[in-house]
Amino acid sequence: MEKETLKRLKEYVGKEIEVEVMEYQELKIVNGILEEIVDDFFVKIKGEMIPFEGFGIYIKRIKNTKEVLYEKDPSYYSYFEILKNIII
Repeated sequence: MEKETLKRLKEYVGKEIEVEVMEYQELKIVNGILEEIVDDFFVKIKGEMIPFEGFGIYIKRIKNTKEVLYEKDPSYYSYFEILKNIII
């Protein structure tokens, strides 16, 4: 992830955000206060650590009420999605 994007996200710590998470090809929406960005790899919201990218899970988009703060490249596929397509 670009340093500028991380810097911008860190400015929203303590503010309301919406995180769109792809978890095993299902979209999950998490709303709440951004508690912190941990090790530039996780978003902590509602006590839950969500990785920007992990096996079967990744953050698709982070936004506040007015703008998109972070968006994963739409051509990205998680390792889970790639393996699922190979095996099936």
